[in-house]
Amino acid sequence: CSSWARSRVAQSPPPDPAAARATVEVLHVDLAALGGELGACAAVLSPDERARAERYAFPRLKRRFVLRRGMLRRALAARIGVPAAGVAFVEGAQGKPALVPPAALHFNLTDTEDDVVVALCATHPVGVDAERRRRLDDGDGVARHIMGAAEFAAYGALVAARRPDVLMRVWTAKEAVVKALGTGLSRPLESIEVRVAAHGPARLLRLDGDDAARWSLHDLAVRPGLQVTLALRCADARVTLRPGREAALDAKI
Repeated sequence: CSSWARSRVAQSPPPDPAAARATVEVLHVDLAALGGELGACAAVLSPDERARAERYAFPRLKRRFVLRRGMLRRALAARIGVPAAGVAFVEGAQGKPALVPPAALHFNLTDTEDDVVVALCATHPVGVDAERRRRLDDGDGVARHIMGAAEFAAYGALVAARRPDVLMRVWTAKEAVVKALGTGLSRPLESIEVRVAAHGPARLLRLDGDDAARWSLHDLAVRPGLQVTLALRCADARVTLRPGREAALDAKI
């Protein structure tokens, strides 16, 4: 899951009620392919970001931070029309970054090792979450912790071979919703009910305090072995996936 955003309170601009349809751009970058960009990414960081980078004890973690943050700056810069070093962030009460107004672009980032995924939308807050597809040692225990009674009953009725996939899809969907809301860990995951079909996208069935029918969930085929789910409070969304370094680094330095 995202290093910044396992779900913090956001200060992004509110959704545009006039926007009946959302257009979301999703970038996927493999940091392992950006080794030659390390210096360029470091050059656009703020003094605070450089200080944060220096606090990493392990070189590989420092490298990932610099590439991830530099890539994010360059991706945002290309879309709001400023130099990457001039992208200005504000942090919410729990640390989630948003763009300083008047820049009006919602974004959310998730990463797992060298895979980084960024969701961008001009009209609606977005949440995105990624997990490597794998069988957890205590998958049933994790499922019991994050699922409500109805979800866990449906999960328990599955054949054992299907459970790891369903668990990852439900887990990332719920995390993505929380990140789009910006409510952080104050939102219990069992207050969100998700249905995962054998074929087709996951669906939000219940969201306490909100109308689940207004939301959409999107499974993103980023690459084999990686489960990525996007969530936003817009039932009609057009999602474009742009993999590769060009989409993320096409910006003025």
